[in-house]
Amino acid sequence: MRLPSSDVGKSFGDIASPAAQASHVVTHLDGGVGSVERLRDSRDWSLSAELFAGEEIELAGGAGVERWRVVMAEDLGKPVLLKERLASDGTGRVERLVGSMLANELVVSSGEPMDRGDLERLVAGTAWRLDEVSRNGLLATLEAESFDLDTVSEGVGLFAGAMRAAFGGDVEPNVIYYAMATRPDDELWEELWGLESQQDNDIDAPDGWDLLSDASSVTVAILDSGVRLSHEDLKANLWLNSGEVAGNGVDDDRNGYVDDVHGINVIEGSGDPSDDYGHGTHVAGIVGAEGNNAIGTSGVAWRARMMAVKFLNASGRGTLEDAVKAIDYAVDNGAKVINASWGGEGRAASLERAMDRARVGGVAIVAAAGNEGLNNDEVYSYPASSTLANVISVASSTPDGTLSGFSNYGFETTDLVAPGDYVLSTWHSADDAYSYESGTSMAAPYVTGVLALNLVLRPNDSLQLQLDRLVQSSRRRGDLFQRARSGGVVNLALSLAMEEVPFPPVLIEHSEKVVAKLEGETATFSAVVSSELPVSFRWYYEDVELVGETTRRWFWIRLPFWTGVATS
Repeated sequence: MRLPSSDVGKSFGDIASPAAQASHVVTHLDGGVGSVERLRDSRDWSLSAELFAGEEIELAGGAGVERWRVVMAEDLGKPVLLKERLASDGTGRVERLVGSMLANELVVSSGEPMDRGDLERLVAGTAWRLDEVSRNGLLATLEAESFDLDTVSEGVGLFAGAMRAAFGGDVEPNVIYYAMATRPDDELWEELWGLESQQDNDIDAPDGWDLLSDASSVTVAILDSGVRLSHEDLKANLWLNSGEVAGNGVDDDRNGYVDDVHGINVIEGSGDPSDDYGHGTHVAGIVGAEGNNAIGTSGVAWRARMMAVKFLNASGRGTLEDAVKAIDYAVDNGAKVINASWGGEGRAASLERAMDRARVGGVAIVAAAGNEGLNNDEVYSYPASSTLANVISVASSTPDGTLSGFSNYGFETTDLVAPGDYVLSTWHSADDAYSYESGTSMAAPYVTGVLALNLVLRPNDSLQLQLDRLVQSSRRRGDLFQRARSGGVVNLALSLAMEEVPFPPVLIEHSEKVVAKLEGETATFSAVVSSELPVSFRWYYEDVELVGETTRRWFWIRLPFWTGVATS
């Protein structure tokens, strides 16, 4: 789909700062000239003032250097403790952000409501104070009177035992989560290739729309940086809180937020989830930009009901505390799918509890796998790496059907793959603004839209069955083998058409480790699999595919049993 001619030459974004200007690109669209404001990388702390830093520590084996330091985050208004991996070339260049958290706060969570008075007694006489307790009593934050590099770790050690004894709760850092988008650096494309493309590495949207294009009976929560509520391609597809009267300045439904007609801003505690970063508006457009309306783009669902829940700020950053509040709001207000195009390092017990509450409520959470190009089977990326049954992790694919170079992956921890490179969608800078972005942040909302349409078509199917259907109906590609559980790109048409979900392949037995062979000798190994699906074998040794012949033998007893033999 092309940008409509009325949009050619219009400005898609204003330059607000030197940082924004550095990422500004002017491009040609259908013969006109348009400017696009690209997202600044939310993991980039280079412009934040450094308060103090620890010593640089060399890692074993020349793997680089790590350091801890504290910077002042103006966007959060708080100090942030960073753990950074530096390049081994001595330039001081940050190679990877290993961890980040507020330097003076802790989060306390429990499965049962915590009494404020009990919490205050537990922190009395320490260098910490009780800052806030959530409305449901399941979450609290502690703030330190002063801070240094060790404040957070010492605080966890000080309170962990007492909080667990008193409430069965957990004490953990208030970690930072990030919008998972990367900035493309090539000329913009003119087509929504993720929906339909000549290369046919898309989700087959038109064939799916022959069956269903309206997901407006299912509420989808966009947990992100907010949404431009007045956007021409989004305003018709926003969730409406029936318990709230717009603009009367009253919390009509008594949920703690005044005038939360279309969602909330968790950061400010208000009912205005307007987007000041762009990421959330872009994500919302992929899920449900109004289709077949002769303007702009189209989402996976032509009609949708999208709830805007803002917890990422104008820099694309949000805290663990606010992420928990955002999930609870979405679940309490009827969302059935939560799009989580954000993440960070390390498992958080309080977030896991919130997502488990969503699971109990039958709510799916579609999470971006991450943009570090890492194997999530080995390196944790949260919440995508959660093992909860309602969390589905999504990697990103390119127009040629391969895994995006930036995308995280993992055969054990990543469920699906979806288009995420150079995706055109709605933008926050104007009511008629559109932008191209890349990232697993863009891949996740494709899956969210596909899942929403499947929930409409088969409302009585269990959530687990719905998720299994998306995995089993994916179009498999050899390039994505072992990169995700699905082995291929999510497919709208095939998922809607799949009445019965096939029994997935199950490995029954396999040969023991093969004794090392000399070069030129032959090694033989076998596996037995039961499946209702076509099964093929590839043999790997330390991620390197072995070259050889593979034979298959069929036994028509109950299910096909195949054995494979490879020679090296």
